[in-house]
Amino acid sequence: MSDKEVKRKLDALIVRNIGDLEASLRRAQTQIDSALNGSAWDALKATLGERDWHFEDDREPDDRWFAPRQWLDKEGDADPWFRLMPLDRANVFETWLAHYVAPADDRQKFSLLWCWHRFYVTDYKAAAEAAAVEIEAIRSLGFRQDGRELFLPIEFDPEAIARAFETGDFKEALEPIGAAANVLSQAVEHFTSFRAQLLKKRR
Repeated sequence: MSDKEVKRKLDALIVRNIGDLEASLRRAQTQIDSALNGSAWDALKATLGERDWHFEDDREPDDRWFAPRQWLDKEGDADPWFRLMPLDRANVFETWLAHYVAPADDRQKFSLLWCWHRFYVTDYKAAAEAAAVEIEAIRSLGFRQDGRELFLPIEFDPEAIARAFETGDFKEALEPIGAAANVLSQAVEHFTSFRAQLLKKRR
């Protein structure tokens, strides 16, 4: 079967099932995303603990953040900080769910993502060079480096997530969150040293 024929059959299948597809998309956006993201955030909190870590709650993953409490300033903010979200989000999928169960690469996977205010750092390259040993230690623990980005992609079992929605129990499906959080706990001292170099380069 040629590529053109495959696409024609796919188009016909979509036409025949568009009602179910639209309903599925709405359900994923309005119900499934919220339940899954909330459970993932709770799993992260449970592993890291709120004694040593501050968690800024919000409705969407790209508005939530967390950081070691020792990084907080007098106003309760932190720079840098971490997020639980994909590195590539915009214009990739219509749902958060797809990032859990159908990512095409590591950049599309939910990750523990290192963030900082880039416009506050006048010489990132110099800061990174000064922290080269720390960055290498972070990478050795499993974090990926993509340019200036450092992130730990998390691999989920789509079938385990499907079972979680059948049973209402997300513990097994979200075990990878706990495993990733444990890696971050090992890496945080190296991130703290890297942070010190970045703060030296603030404007």
